[in-house]
Amino acid sequence: MKTTDNHLSKKTLKAVANGDVDTALALAAADHIAVCDECAERLANLIEQSVTTPPRGFAELTALKISGDMDKKRKEFYIYCVKVAACAAAVIALTFSNIIPRALAAIPERQFDSIPEPQHTELPEPGKSPSLLDKIDDYLDSLKNSTTHSEENPNDQTEKQIP
Repeated sequence: MKTTDNHLSKKTLKAVANGDVDTALALAAADHIAVCDECAERLANLIEQSVTTPPRGFAELTALKISGDMDKKRKEFYIYCVKVAACAAAVIALTFSNIIPRALAAIPERQFDSIPEPQHTELPEPGKSPSLLDKIDDYLDSLKNSTTHSEENPNDQTEKQIP
């Protein structure tokens, strides 16, 4: 705690100024500072420097504000917020209006006839359920069959006409 000349070391004074010492060391340092004017003055200077030193990033933030880049970044953020709000409003408007149901109603029913029905697999034996891999394999087979069906009859597809 003390150096050879009976004064507190700079490291100890910094720790006291920052409050990074245990109670016993803080009491011992306070007793010494009460009788040693040189250590009291050095501690006061350390505390003053820590109070007057700006926080990290203060200089960069000040430079950004002075140069006007902060206003540019703020405007970009506001524009982004407006775009998100406009998209959300469009989705809400489409969801709660009759535009989508009317468009779906305008599609001729015969266009949905070319979609094959899904194939149903047989039920497993009682007490024995199909594994997950079996289910995935069956699903992939049904997809394969439905795509080969649509490739065999390409003329069956009609164009969608939405008024």
